[in-house]
Amino acid sequence: MNKAIYILLSIIVLCSCTEEGSTTIDPPGNSNLTDITITDVSYGNHRRQKYDIHLPAGRDVNTPVILIIHGGAWKARQKEDFNQYINLIKSR
Repeated sequence: MNKAIYILLSIIVLCSCTEEGSTTIDPPGNSNLTDITITDVSYGNHRRQKYDIHLPAGRDVNTPVILIIHGGAWKARQKEDFNQYINLIKSR
């Protein structure tokens, strides 16, 4: 059953990723981009359905995307518990 949930979640995430009608956070061609963190972006109606976006300095169209999913049996801890790992990734 858990495998089916992960597959369904992956399909939803992949289907929601489209350029058509998307919002651009950064102007194209701007090489002086700084490190930005956008917190608590809502993806659902529940108050806990939120995610954060971490944009590294100097990013461009070739900057890789890393998706971190807080597992924790969805019962304990918080997404902020990953901030130390995110800071390590961004510093590379």
